Amino acid sequence: EFRRVLFRSDTEAMVTNIKNFVTQYNDMIGLVSTKVNDVHDKAYAPLTDEQKTAMKDADITAWEAKAKVGLLHNDDALKNASNAYRSYFSSSVQSISTSFNSLNSVGITTKPYNSAAPNDAGKIVLDETKLRAAIAQDSDGVIKLFTNQDVVTDSKGNTQITNKQGIFQSMYIQANKTITSLSHKAGNTGAVVNDANTDLGIQLINLGRKITDFEDRKS
Repeated sequence: EFRRVLFRSDTEAMVTNIKNFVTQYNDMIGLVSTKVNDVHDKAYAPLTDEQKTAMKDADITAWEAKAKVGLLHNDDALKNASNAYRSYFSSSVQSISTSFNSLNSVGITTKPYNSAAPNDAGKIVLDETKLRAAIAQDSDGVIKLFTNQDVVTDSKGNTQITNKQGIFQSMYIQANKTITSLSHKAGNTGAVVNDANTDLGIQLINLGRKITDFEDRKS
């Protein structure tokens, strides 16, 4: 969503777009924090086919929803993404020659950690007065802070994050890395459960082999 935010030269449109960014970012960080902090209830194990035949469809849906809670608890990919996003608020875009080269300089800061509301950690706050002042002084500089392009790839053709890219560009690259990491771990939507191209699939295949070996030894 971040890269879909478009800028126009008039102040009101820029303020609206940046406020939309703040809302989208906070929604995303809230979701990531929830998934990382959720703890799985062991009482809700995956249902067997036999168990499903004795249940109503609505009850199956409700059970499976609870069974999925906590599956991403302390997930490394999500924690790494959250830490990467947080770092953007203490760094600057070095390709910008004006003083408006950091989110703080245009009035965007992060909320402090509050143990009473852990899922709000990392969410951002907008000082609209400071933002409007920055736009009035250097609208082009503010636009570059978010959208500046600086494409750098490694030897494998993977796009890298640099300190010269705009905030949206860096977040877009980081989001793709996180999605790739999660897909490699668990597979894409609609993929078979025991996909040998995923970490979880390999674990399931190995578990199946161990079960088969165990049963062979028993017989």
